[in-house]
Amino acid sequence: MASLISDSEKAELQTIFEDIFDTFKREITVHKEPKKVISSIDVNHIFGYGEPSQEQNITFVPRSKNFSATITYKMTAADTAYIQDINSYVPGDLVKIKVEEAAKDYIMSGGATEYVEFDNKKFNLVTDDIESNFLGVCFHIFFLRVAK
Repeated sequence: MASLISDSEKAELQTIFEDIFDTFKREITVHKEPKKVISSIDVNHIFGYGEPSQEQNITFVPRSKNFSATITYKMTAADTAYIQDINSYVPGDLVKIKVEEAAKDYIMSGGATEYVEFDNKKFNLVTDDIESNFLGVCFHIFFLRVAK
């Protein structure tokens, strides 16, 4: 099938699209649920016979990573708004972030994402990723809401 866009034009448009992302990107921090590390287990310990339990053997290691994203604040005047990207009515004000593949993989795997932080605010995920593909340049979109 013939294409209206030549390969050289396509490559140039892909570069422009990536440059737009690079120009407007900002740093976000994705915080995952902490990793539970058990340092030692006393299997000979019998609970309930006057001996204290071992509360010090579990530690929680915080996990977070920084990524680049473009951020769009979607302020709605009404209580609900129709979001075309997810074909749904969503109550309240939303924020849209567009991230690269590595950020999407970190957000979607390896335990629950507790919150995403930028602009000195914490945001909760509202949707799973929505793939945005333009002539082979792929980004992933997430909608967030301010954490209460």
